[in-house]
Amino acid sequence: MRVLAITLAVIMGLMFVPASAQAERPNCKDLDEVAEGLDSVATHLSEYSSIEPDSPLEELVGEIIDAMISIAEVEDNSDLSAAVRTMKRIWRSDTSWEDDLPDFVQALDDSAASIDGILKEECR
Repeated sequence: MRVLAITLAVIMGLMFVPASAQAERPNCKDLDEVAEGLDSVATHLSEYSSIEPDSPLEELVGEIIDAMISIAEVEDNSDLSAAVRTMKRIWRSDTSWEDDLPDFVQALDDSAASIDGILKEECR
């Protein structure tokens, strides 16, 4: 009986945690925007095979990576997390895009598949 009371007290306490302290799930609009951004990057890379430093597209890649890091944490999605880590490593590296392009594109595709899966599960 005592264990049940303690468990109930813990559950009730969690119900009153302020919203700012809880991990906020991404809304469908945000997920759609990330998916569209991934598509834009993929389209660009299929045509040009690189991203110019300090370009708006490079800024977009940074924003997408930051958003996907948060999404992967909230969704507890290890596949997305692994793909984003690969993208971030390549994006921040000093090596040529040509050297790492296949790995970046694969991580981009894996990220897009994960985001699409989350969209289908939560929004459609």
